[in-house]
Amino acid sequence: MRTLTPEQVRPLVRIASFNRVEGISNWGPRRIVDLELILVTAGRFSYRSATEYVEAAPGGLIFFEPGLEHIFRLESEVDGKGFWYMHLELLRGARYSAGDYRLEPRPPRVTDVTGDRPLEDCFRRCTEALSGYGKYRDAILEASARELWLRLAEHWAGRAFRELSPRTRDMVNWLRNHLSDPISRQELARRYYITPEHVNAIFKRELGISPTQFIHRERVLLANRLMVTRGLTAKEAARRVGFCDQFYFSKVFKKVMGVPPSRA
Repeated sequence: MRTLTPEQVRPLVRIASFNRVEGISNWGPRRIVDLELILVTAGRFSYRSATEYVEAAPGGLIFFEPGLEHIFRLESEVDGKGFWYMHLELLRGARYSAGDYRLEPRPPRVTDVTGDRPLEDCFRRCTEALSGYGKYRDAILEASARELWLRLAEHWAGRAFRELSPRTRDMVNWLRNHLSDPISRQELARRYYITPEHVNAIFKRELGISPTQFIHRERVLLANRLMVTRGLTAKEAARRVGFCDQFYFSKVFKKVMGVPPSRA
């Protein structure tokens, strides 16, 4: 059996749509043949099997495994109740129900994706692509479903997009305004009256990277813009964004952009 990580998914979407829940409020007992995802937009829904009972409010995404008998039910009567839903396989030419692959990490039954509008957009784009007849329909559908799964994986890893805290947002803005200056974790610690270790913990928790990685990435992106839009040489751009060592700039640039400055 193959272990499938989020980076390896090649989704095949079979059904994608929006259900406004008019009339029927109880689905099951049922067994589905594909993996299914349901994103609740209004109302409160429940999932019940022989061993499990969970509820999902708006912003809750429910993961359904194929072959497992369950009941999916609307638990509250509210205006505009509904949900996005999708049936899919995550590896072309393979079937989860046949044991061809297993998922790593294994998705929780319910994931709270409240506020993740791009994720709901993925459901919308999949629905539009599936109902269309464009030349690149299948490729767009796969790309949108893959983005959806990767966004879910960010939530499972605790790295999903969320609004930065006021202090972190202020740190980020200050760094972006001082990229040409000698800056360090110690400088941030002094400016915000915390320890360097706390600075590192904040960046890791809220941005998923270290302060040094953030500074390198921001400097490289700015240097690249200066070369493309203002015609600066790599040496001039490096100096403008705070790199004194041209060789080191080239090394960091390639690590961030995947190519050396000469090919940017």
